[in-house]
Amino acid sequence: MNVRVTGNGKNALVLLHGFLFDEHVWGDFSEELARHYTLVFFDMPGHGAAQPFSDGEGFEDFAHEVKQVMHELGIQTFAVLGHSMGGYAALALAKVYPQSITALVLINSTALADSVERKAQRLRTLSLIQNNARRFYQSFIPTLFHIKDEEKIAHLIAQAANHDVEGIVRAVEVMRDRKDYSEALNVTRIPILFYAGKFDGLINKEHYTMIAATLPHSKIVISDHSAHMSFIEEPEACATAVKRFLELHLTH
Repeated sequence: MNVRVTGNGKNALVLLHGFLFDEHVWGDFSEELARHYTLVFFDMPGHGAAQPFSDGEGFEDFAHEVKQVMHELGIQTFAVLGHSMGGYAALALAKVYPQSITALVLINSTALADSVERKAQRLRTLSLIQNNARRFYQSFIPTLFHIKDEEKIAHLIAQAANHDVEGIVRAVEVMRDRKDYSEALNVTRIPILFYAGKFDGLINKEHYTMIAATLPHSKIVISDHSAHMSFIEEPEACATAVKRFLELHLTH
């Protein structure tokens, strides 16, 4: 498992990246957080240097691996921040190890399982990737941004193209088949922040109305300046919201 540790804060924060990227995607956003926390970066299965999900594996299997690494690092309790797909893994950690997770931050992500419509979209995505993965990356990644930054988009497309296609296919299948974690979150009552982009074409504002009703103890921030890549599009604002939330819920 590929792991990187930086920062020297008293409290630890695990960072789990989104679909098609790797642990180097965080940029300015994580540099700001590293001034306050010990950051532990992981590659998600099938991304970067990580092995893909095996048949029958899901986010909870990955959660066990993350917990084992944190144990080996001597870190018994920690907050978890996940972007998009990384948010699903963060939720799995909270379900399996609720006593270890001090807070959750989901950026452009959701605690709900895929709808029937979203599962159908996943099937179309699988077909596009299997037909021509690079063409899919070139068409899909720009749609994740509100204001198109060509340099950043080109970098992310190149990052995606480095992944093994079969590992990406398995990741899509695991996302499609994942569980609904909202009930587990209501039971554990772990503090949770949702940071959303007003222009996100994958998770719209109405979706967060459902989240608010399902998870009344959660905090939801919807930015007027980003789409599905909030931590890249507005790293300072996103990092500030995360810090304010964690300051309320982590002991010092």
